[in-house]
Amino acid sequence: MALRSRWHDQYTKLPNQSKFHESVREVFQTGWFRSFKCYQEVPVVDVCDDYHSTRHRFDWVLPDLGCVVELHGVQHYKVVNRGTTPVQAAKDFAAGQARDDGKRTAALEAGWRYVEVPYGFVCNEQNLKKLILETE
Repeated sequence: MALRSRWHDQYTKLPNQSKFHESVREVFQTGWFRSFKCYQEVPVVDVCDDYHSTRHRFDWVLPDLGCVVELHGVQHYKVVNRGTTPVQAAKDFAAGQARDDGKRTAALEAGWRYVEVPYGFVCNEQNLKKLILETE
């Protein structure tokens, strides 16, 4: 895996990120995590050569810890209608599930640990460190 110049570390504030993403970024800037590089919005193909899409990204990649971290809001667990028809909302949910499965599989097959942070997670250094270190 070659570090790409377009990767953004945990000290870079990206536009249009969710509050959830920002809370993780803030934790990655402090304490124990400061000794590691944490990269956000990394193209999956940059770490998983055989991945089929150049558009999909991992929320976070922590190379020193050998893991990718995906933040999963409520839309990853149930159909959320954001102003579309119920049929389209169901299709969007199914497509999201397939994308999540593909990214998880690609990471694991490439030798990375895959860490999923669910919505509602209390994001602080202790909890995030424990989740990352205990995920196989």
